[in-house]
Amino acid sequence: MKSFNQERSVSFFQKGSGGDAVALDIGTSYLKLGVVKNREGLKAVEFARRPASPESLITLLKEWVEKHNLWKKPTFTSLSGPEVNIQYLPLPEVPKKELPSAVRIEAEQILGESLEEMDSDFFVMRQGREKKVLFVSVPKVLTDQRISFVQEAGLRPAGITLDSLALGNAFLASEKPEKGTLVLNIGHRTSNIAVVERENVLFVREVFWGIERIVKEITSTTNFDTQSVFDIFEKRKYSMINLQPYIEKASSFLLEELEKTVTYLATIYFRVKKLSLVGGGSQIPFLPEFIAERLGIPLFSWNPLRSAGLPDHQRQGEAAFFALVAGLSLEREPVFQTKEF
Repeated sequence: MKSFNQERSVSFFQKGSGGDAVALDIGTSYLKLGVVKNREGLKAVEFARRPASPESLITLLKEWVEKHNLWKKPTFTSLSGPEVNIQYLPLPEVPKKELPSAVRIEAEQILGESLEEMDSDFFVMRQGREKKVLFVSVPKVLTDQRISFVQEAGLRPAGITLDSLALGNAFLASEKPEKGTLVLNIGHRTSNIAVVERENVLFVREVFWGIERIVKEITSTTNFDTQSVFDIFEKRKYSMINLQPYIEKASSFLLEELEKTVTYLATIYFRVKKLSLVGGGSQIPFLPEFIAERLGIPLFSWNPLRSAGLPDHQRQGEAAFFALVAGLSLEREPVFQTKEF
């Protein structure tokens, strides 16, 4: 069997094949896994704080693989962060067969660098009355690291997509969104945005802001250290500190980026009318309400595990952390797939 690195055929936007599989979300703070049964959705999930060392992380994942008999099961995961590049390009006026090379040239001009060391793909989509190209690129070294990690844990890499695409698809599976719905997943370092309508993910982006900004704001002005703040969040000891002033100060960059996004969407699509928050940030008191109030957009709740077929009573307290796993568990999920030949 040839390795993934010998030949590459890459697509962020292909569909999954269904069947038994694993949905794996490797976050900065937490590791989340979903066991997917053939066309039945999620049947079990695992959740744990991410171990500090790579060796301990592999050991934990191997324990879950053994527990659920997942050896060599196809595994879908996702990427996010400053290394992941998302661009919306004008659609080149060229014959269809020339489109890939034309898009690549356009992307290289905008990025100002060669794509030789990048895995990339594009998708033609409609923005308002215009057609645009959603172009995505990721350093090959980052893709290879994720593939190697999945293989070392005893799983079989099947596809890699964007966090924001997985987020949007998870929401579409459980809700019937009206025109103008924005879903925001706030993680430790990065927040993912997906704008959805009816059966489509219309817009995605990343904002490099996460819970760690609030933690740094607290530790820089109080006697709490980083671990103490995380303990407050994890154990919900919110009576120990008034979070509101720290959230207001730390969230300025996130709010600026969200306001830019909402303004842009109003120009090319529609006015955002609903907002849903998931991820660790959605569990911090005051933060969801503060964001909604500043944007002037009403909040509504969403349980990602329900979208993936897991009974509501299971892992209810952790449901907000499983939005990406829910999206990765879906057969319809577009994947960034490196095929074997």
